[in-house]
Amino acid sequence: MISLISELNQRLERVFFNFIESFQSFLNDIYIFFKVPQNERISFLLQLYTAFKAGLPISRILRTLSETWRGGLKPYIENIYRSVYRGKGLARSLDALPESIYPRVVREIIRIGEETGRLDQALYQAYKLMELKRDLWWGIVSSLIYPLVAILSGIGALVIFNSVFFPVMIEVYRSLDVPLPAITRFIIKINDFLSFSTLKWLLILGLILSIPCIYYRDRLGELLSRIILITPGLGKLYRIYLLSLFFRTLYISLQAGLSLSETLKLISELFPRSLKEIVLYIYDRIREGESLHKSMRDLKWVFSNLAINMVRTFEETGDDSVIDRVAYLMEFEYQIALKELLKLIEPVTMVIIGGFALFITVGVFAPLINLLRI
Repeated sequence: MISLISELNQRLERVFFNFIESFQSFLNDIYIFFKVPQNERISFLLQLYTAFKAGLPISRILRTLSETWRGGLKPYIENIYRSVYRGKGLARSLDALPESIYPRVVREIIRIGEETGRLDQALYQAYKLMELKRDLWWGIVSSLIYPLVAILSGIGALVIFNSVFFPVMIEVYRSLDVPLPAITRFIIKINDFLSFSTLKWLLILGLILSIPCIYYRDRLGELLSRIILITPGLGKLYRIYLLSLFFRTLYISLQAGLSLSETLKLISELFPRSLKEIVLYIYDRIREGESLHKSMRDLKWVFSNLAINMVRTFEETGDDSVIDRVAYLMEFEYQIALKELLKLIEPVTMVIIGGFALFITVGVFAPLINLLRI
């Protein structure tokens, strides 16, 4: 019995400390997201590359940037400078930063650049990778901003009407003994449910549910990515986004000097688990001696025949620029898919807003029709 209680206490302690660690990581990611925006991180790599390409030593560049930088990245640049000044390499200094500032693939590209004496090219490729990831992801986000703003604005206007004018009209109808139809009674029930006390308890419930959400945020992120992948329109766009990121990262990493197997291992860390398994499958096949294009051919539902044949050309000729052309092809398809999604979203948004407006309008004026019949 005592051993059972002791084991239970140990498990509870592990869960508690794991939650604290997850919560601290969550707060740190939130802090970095707002305090160190992605554009600032990209700008740092660009300035580092430009000054190093001009012939300045890396320590002098970092000292200058640490003294003149204005932004949330400043304390991290100071740490990088102190680390490099003590004799550590740039990649090792970046390793000491939080993972959410620069992903591992960026740090590995810079590490290979230091080891091969091509740091200027590695910095440029790291900058291009961060810029590509930002631009592709912003395309998805921007496609959702318009419908979200339109829907929320429409709902906000309807809520104001429903909470200010609708109750007055209902009181008038009741004073005249007008029978209320089912749709009007349903709206009244919704109004009664959305009282202040109900909203307060919903807020408390949301705070309670946020605890397991923070603890299992990686699994929730994976679930969200799976939902996005099966969503009509948005799923296609998200899949092409991941393929664009795959081929562009592959090209940039090969240009920086990484081997194919190392590159695939690093690329797998950029993707959600649903597509990470695909990259790891290709990685395992490569380690077994299989060619890249044959490994991709087993996944025809992911990669198009054109992309597979272009990769085969790359393997036969050894020309990295073929991968670059595949990446451009995927980015072009991404732009087409984005335009198609926007064409689909606009009418759907109008239908949703019109549906809400029609529902409220019928609920308000249906009793008036009954009143005219009396």
